[in-house]
Amino acid sequence: MRAYSPDLRATIVAAVDGGMNKAQAARTLGVGRETIRRYVQLQRQIGALNPRPHPGRRSWQVITCLGYQAGVGRHDFKTCPVN
Repeated sequence: MRAYSPDLRATIVAAVDGGMNKAQAARTLGVGRETIRRYVQLQRQIGALNPRPHPGRRSWQVITCLGYQAGVGRHDFKTCPVN
């Protein structure tokens, strides 16, 4: 399942902060009540609504950089995303 867009996340939090209850916001915006609760809590705790990175295969730049770190070639510390 894909993460909801940052715009929708901001709309969800704005609706709840504007006085709409969580159940009504869930019905209106087409998301679950637990999603509403989680986004409101996230906004209040850390002040951001950005989605977490998805697990999966690492990007080719990181794989290449890790290969260089393992001694396969010369490691460039200026352009390495792992540093």
